[in-house]
Amino acid sequence: MSWKYFDYNARLNITRATLEDGNQIMWVPLLTALLSFNIHYKKFTWNLNGTYTGKRYKQNDSFFGY
Repeated sequence: MSWKYFDYNARLNITRATLEDGNQIMWVPLLTALLSFNIHYKKFTWNLNGTYTGKRYKQNDSFFGY
């Protein structure tokens, strides 16, 4: 989205990476998100970015916990 001096970007990824038995792969997070704000004024641009990486399982067993 963009206005004259301001724009932002947002992204959300929900990953369901499973093994053949249906369990979540341990090194793949369940959720990742990105949020970015930018302010443009004359020759300057200020930005603020934030990312989030969700929990990952300790083992390839969805019932074992995070």
